[in-house]
Amino acid sequence: MSKVEEMYKVIGFETEIVPRYSLNCEYYEVDKGYPPFTMEKQLKLIQLLSQQCDLTISHFSKYEFTHFDGVNQVQVKRKSFEEALAELVVKYWEELSVLEQKKIKEILK
Repeated sequence: MSKVEEMYKVIGFETEIVPRYSLNCEYYEVDKGYPPFTMEKQLKLIQLLSQQCDLTISHFSKYEFTHFDGVNQVQVKRKSFEEALAELVVKYWEELSVLEQKKIKEILK
């Protein structure tokens, strides 16, 4: 499971199941997965996460996010920007307020 898929699962999203019919009218279901993790959604997440704390993003051989809220510091490193951001959201999910969690859910829809 990718970090993006893990993020959607931790947040409480379900994969989208779409009913389909074959040419001979046999019913089956297709799992379309989670909503796309677009650049627009990523930018909104970064804006939200950086409002109340320091968020540093760097890239050398891997993307590194460092999130510091004045007490705790969390670092994540991944080859993919999307995977690093998703892992950061997963690590902070339980510490976020209900309002912040709601905002993240709205962003990711």
